[in-house]
Amino acid sequence: MSAPSLSVVVPSYNHAPFLGEALEAVARQSLPPDEIIVVDDASTDGSLEVFERFARGCKSARLIRHERNLGVCPTVNAGLAAATGDYVRIQSADDLILPGFFEKSMAMLATYPRAAFSSALGLVVGRDGSVLGPNRTPVIASCPIYVPPEEAARSLEHHGFWIVSYAAIFKRSSMLREGGNDPELGAMADSYLDVALLIKEGGCFIPERLACWRKLDGSYALGQSIAAFMAANARLNERLAALPGLPKTFVRRWTRERVNAVLYEADRQGEVSAADASRMIGLMPARGISEKLLLLLLKRRPERRRLWIKLYIFLQQSLRDKMRIAAGKFAKIFSD
Repeated sequence: MSAPSLSVVVPSYNHAPFLGEALEAVARQSLPPDEIIVVDDASTDGSLEVFERFARGCKSARLIRHERNLGVCPTVNAGLAAATGDYVRIQSADDLILPGFFEKSMAMLATYPRAAFSSALGLVVGRDGSVLGPNRTPVIASCPIYVPPEEAARSLEHHGFWIVSYAAIFKRSSMLREGGNDPELGAMADSYLDVALLIKEGGCFIPERLACWRKLDGSYALGQSIAAFMAANARLNERLAALPGLPKTFVRRWTRERVNAVLYEADRQGEVSAADASRMIGLMPARGISEKLLLLLLKRRPERRRLWIKLYIFLQQSLRDKMRIAAGKFAKIFSD
């Protein structure tokens, strides 16, 4: 019986500064993929030249080029439709994978063929590739495990959202059955797929940091507007409600995490108004003391909104993270 095959799909739009590094990291894997498909979404920055240089030394690489810009979800879906592998890695053109990622992930998927995906842990890196720290996602086990669909709801309820899309490999047929990435979900399309596939087919977890997410202001994940998020969030809630057995406690917790993450990034980039912040808090399924306090402060002193939002975000952190943030602030004060 032959080993399952792996396709790598690289959606790319104007990522010339990072595309070559991402492709080389794929090519250096101890278990090489069967094909690498770069789907260029009408780039104008020299990305094609980067691909051509790479392809000269990689016979398994091929290019799909859009004549006009279609957006991230249609670009991912075009790659899924063109791929031939049993499994697929969606490799963002600005992210990186670390040695052993393919080998360890495919070994888990071969061991647990029911699983729709295998997810590892990740690191956060900056524009220059320097490590900023670990991505603080839940560690659900101390050794590699398979979470079957019968245990998926309990896993989400207990641990929260633990799947790391940029550190995952998926069963291609499972992604296609779910319709691929829903454009109406925007930057949350992959997260919905993660949850849907876990609930329906189960997934594997590897407690190792095997991939890197590059944190870039204005990126697809961080650059969405408040209005776009609110529209996508409404669509996401509709699709989550249709998933059988998804715990309501998880949905409420995940909604809070999504709202807080977008509010934090919007404030960090200086783009949120007091009215927008109030609308975002209105998305919360249940408002605690901190949400009520934020709404009151935004109403009484809207010109101080950035201070109120920072205070609110700080209060949402765990005690450990509060101490880490405070230590960083004090270190900065004493170093100046």
